[in-house]
Amino acid sequence: SSSMMTSGIRFGLESVGYRVRTFASGIEFLASYVSGCLVLDIRMPDMTGLELQDLLRQKGFTIPTIIISGHGDVPMAVRAMKAGALDFLCNPVSGQ
Repeated sequence: SSSMMTSGIRFGLESVGYRVRTFASGIEFLASYVSGCLVLDIRMPDMTGLELQDLLRQKGFTIPTIIISGHGDVPMAVRAMKAGALDFLCNPVSGQ
């Protein structure tokens, strides 16, 4: 499930010393925009990760972004990278 994946990613990042804040949706994130590195799933409530990435870029926000997808394909990865994503990871994401 999405919440299990979020918890797993959060645990993995915190276990190596990162401070992590999670949001239930893109809209929740936009309401309390924070700086740092943004990890987005393609499938999210309210809007896709790519739509949120596009919206942030349109608003002039520059935040390092990593896109995760269990259903990604090459065109989707290319779109994410052209829009400024640092990486496009296929789910399940390895611990490293």
